[in-house]
Amino acid sequence: MNPLASPSLPPLSGSDLSSADKTVRLHTAAQQFEALMIGEMLKAAREGEGDGWLGDDQDSGSESAMDMAQSQFASALAGRGGLGLANMIEKAMSPHLAAVQNSAEKLETRSAASSQ
Repeated sequence: MNPLASPSLPPLSGSDLSSADKTVRLHTAAQQFEALMIGEMLKAAREGEGDGWLGDDQDSGSESAMDMAQSQFASALAGRGGLGLANMIEKAMSPHLAAVQNSAEKLETRSAASSQ
């Protein structure tokens, strides 16, 4: 399973989402990004070795099995805190998320006031 294909999220369209929904989307995106980064690190480490724990990597079946296992491990690791990258992304992006939410609310208020 591809870490980016895990929970499907609806497209973000302005102020259609509540603040809680945007927070959940940020959390999910940060975890997916961390899972992708962990997966790439594992892939790079595996490419550096000749034979993996499944034996010779020349077999396409063992290569696919290793890719799936690696992806699942990366997703599980990121879902449980991983390297802390998702947490740092959330902390860095949360103020921006709040600012966007406030701007959208002000715009809606102005729009409603001008249409009356």
